[in-house]
Amino acid sequence: MDRKEFGKLIVALRREHLDNHLKPWTREKFAQEAGIDVLILANIENGKKAMLSADLLIKLANALKLTSGERKELFLATSGVNEKDIYQPHDSPKAALEDMLSFINQVQLPAFIVDQYFDIVAVNLMVLEVYNIDLNVFLNPASNPATRFNLVRMLFSSEFDEQKEMFGDVWTKFAANTTMLFRAASFQYRATEYFQSLYPQLCEFDDFKNYIQRQRKFKDDHFVDNNIFIMIDNPKYGKIRSISTSVRVTTIAGELTLFTFTPLSEETSKIYLEIAKNNYVFPVLPDWPDKSVLFE
Repeated sequence: MDRKEFGKLIVALRREHLDNHLKPWTREKFAQEAGIDVLILANIENGKKAMLSADLLIKLANALKLTSGERKELFLATSGVNEKDIYQPHDSPKAALEDMLSFINQVQLPAFIVDQYFDIVAVNLMVLEVYNIDLNVFLNPASNPATRFNLVRMLFSSEFDEQKEMFGDVWTKFAANTTMLFRAASFQYRATEYFQSLYPQLCEFDDFKNYIQRQRKFKDDHFVDNNIFIMIDNPKYGKIRSISTSVRVTTIAGELTLFTFTPLSEETSKIYLEIAKNNYVFPVLPDWPDKSVLFE
């Protein structure tokens, strides 16, 4: 990320914070919170400051109350090198998508693919079976088209309160870890027009908004990677114990992550063998990164 793009990112992160009057932080407020000169902050936001010391970056991260995953992404973004040059990504997002779709079609476990905004690109029916979600509910055309196929809707909207109850006492930790992953995955893209449009609509899900806000004070913040424990009591199959593992590919259009649920018990392995018999992959966004289908 070059300095101009980094400056835009810092502006976007600053504006996510609200003062006591529920207005976005001004530069003066941010500079005060970070303990830096407002002129230094202005130069950062305008892309004019070339040298970013470790002490300065830590002050910015602390003032913004970034999670561990976000801090990692912040320090990566300050290299001045474009992400596409760091990861040597696919020249063609379509080729990357084809690779990921090939993987998910072979996986005999619950699996889904999301992009950097947590928009679901593809999902297999095993995931819906594990979460006890009817495909017609998942596809609900009456839902907000901007968030209809976003993972945040599946986990935090009131449409799926029944699914939340399946987590029982572990829901709080699962929800907190999921929002941490969202913040880390979307970090480099927070200044994009798409995120700026999507995020306020995701925050209309009160549960999600509450967890995002609470995380600025969340102490148990060691969750940097994409692995999350999934422990639910499914009304049809009973106790399901898994850990999500991931494969990520970077493209010039953003990132794709394939999540799979690895069983953590013999009973869960048997359940997955049973539901794999009727497995099918549903391509939610078959023309990714084109998302026009979301608004049809």
